[in-house]
Amino acid sequence: SAGIRPSGADPADPHSTMARAALLGVLAIALVASSSAAAAADAAKAPKAASALRGGRALQASGPPRPLSPGYPVNAQAADGAYAHFYVAGMTDADFPMAISMSPTFGDPDLYVSCGHPRVASDYPTQSSSDWSSDGTGAEKVTVDLGDWTGVGCAADASDSMLISVYGFTNSSFTIEAMIVSGHDPTPLFNDVPVHGNVVVDKYDFYAFDGAAQPVSITVNSIDGDADVYVSCHGSMPSTDSYVWDSANGGNSDDVIHVGTEDPHYCHTGFVIGVYGFSGSTFSDDDDDGTMPTFDDTNPPPPVPADTAVAGGKKAKKAQPTVRGRRMQIVSPSASYVITALQGNTERNLLLNEPVVDFTEYERSAYYSVDTDAVGDKGVKISVAPQSQDADVDLYVNCGSDGGLPSSTNNRWSSMESYWSPDTVVIMPSDDQRCPSPGKYVVAVYGYEPEGGAMFSVVAAPATQDLSWINLPFGSRLGGALSGGARPEYYLLRLGAVTSVDFNFVAGTGSGVTIGVRALHNASDDRTLPTRANAEWKKSVTGFSGSGTPDIGTISVSASDPEMQGAWALAIGVFANDESEEPIYLLEASGNLRELAGRELEAAFADKKKE
Repeated sequence: SAGIRPSGADPADPHSTMARAALLGVLAIALVASSSAAAAADAAKAPKAASALRGGRALQASGPPRPLSPGYPVNAQAADGAYAHFYVAGMTDADFPMAISMSPTFGDPDLYVSCGHPRVASDYPTQSSSDWSSDGTGAEKVTVDLGDWTGVGCAADASDSMLISVYGFTNSSFTIEAMIVSGHDPTPLFNDVPVHGNVVVDKYDFYAFDGAAQPVSITVNSIDGDADVYVSCHGSMPSTDSYVWDSANGGNSDDVIHVGTEDPHYCHTGFVIGVYGFSGSTFSDDDDDGTMPTFDDTNPPPPVPADTAVAGGKKAKKAQPTVRGRRMQIVSPSASYVITALQGNTERNLLLNEPVVDFTEYERSAYYSVDTDAVGDKGVKISVAPQSQDADVDLYVNCGSDGGLPSSTNNRWSSMESYWSPDTVVIMPSDDQRCPSPGKYVVAVYGYEPEGGAMFSVVAAPATQDLSWINLPFGSRLGGALSGGARPEYYLLRLGAVTSVDFNFVAGTGSGVTIGVRALHNASDDRTLPTRANAEWKKSVTGFSGSGTPDIGTISVSASDPEMQGAWALAIGVFANDESEEPIYLLEASGNLRELAGRELEAAFADKKKE
């Protein structure tokens, strides 16, 4: 079991396999990457890949319109290619500014807003006819003030309602809420509902969260740029100069704040969270899930159609085409982030391909969940990578319907690799034990050592090839095992203001791995995923035998490289050198550990092996 490990070196016990411990131990203390900041080039819009399910079928509504009451969130779904309709009835002057916020729990829903009568189906907005829209790939938000409302011909005397359409670009589940904006009132957060945002550098986004007298965890994952988090109690707006709790890690590292009920400063009246833009890029990008139906996706943005008139001549609505992909607009420098707040021991929802860097205490577990609807018929692969040389975590997975949280004695799937080795669980679509849908996979990451607790990264990704990529944050180690016939794994590193970076990686026993890197540009770029043949930067490493010095691979990408001109991201492919094997590997972008590598590390690791 994970709780008891023999001190001997039984090769049948993965926790005492010294060769693997040596591999990842030396890696953990030898891996390093360095990055340098440079001005980001202006980026043009790039298309988001079309859904493989999308064809020429007619659009449809998934159910009758549902009313929204300001301040009360609604959970809903939108099928691929279909609309879900909502309305805020009888808008008056007192209802403005009105904000419609939508946060997906999985999939890619888009948001469209107009005015009209909630019982007139033709009044509801669509992709091609709306007054306001937000159609990126993360959380969506539309804010309408009174001048905007009346400026497009909408009445504020209760005769017009605000009509909202949520379009499922893919099968999607989401939380939607209408809010009357009052000054700088914080946006409410709901338990385990991730919210994507963009905060301008040197400005704040504010959120409110009710801890409900339970332990509270607040996590801000910086996707592009560096967002920091400051927390105070209700009645006080936090800042860099005034706060009760703070986390200001550099780069793309997660900022995590845990507040226990025993904390003398616990906010029984509610928490106010300030997300501060410390640094960012000069363009904003709505998080791209990277899904690509082919290796050569050249799908350009659609042309802008002419204005269309609404039947009855009430008003002319400007047709707004949906530009699929990273909507990069030249704006003030800003940081893109995801914020999640949790009460108690609720599992944190994992979004596919979005890594989470977290902490678990010694001999305790951190819990996560993955919606089975998000997994669909792709299966799911869950990987955990320790972030330091003295960390050892174990991975347990069961179904939400099993009863009880997963542990060493209550699980359907488990991985208990030794010391610094990544743990991976692969659940294929053909697995007889796979969890029923609707439902969820529940994940436990158990802190085996050290006694001070362990930092780790955890990510859920499709188990079968769907040509999507995992977001790779600066400064965090990700890794796992190439499974399913050693199929490649793909990562996406968003550049933002950072345009030079070193990728460092190492492989487990066997023939090793090859890393290929390719720059992604604008819509004129074919955005080909990297292969061994087309990679613009490439390097191979052999597997580590457990003795001597591991073969640590480094790929240096410089801002001066011709391929980097105008690039907004780097796509990284991890390939098995021998496809009959399923090698383990670790990959890191940025860090400050290389200067520690050398004989002192080998000696330190030799001492660890003796222990």
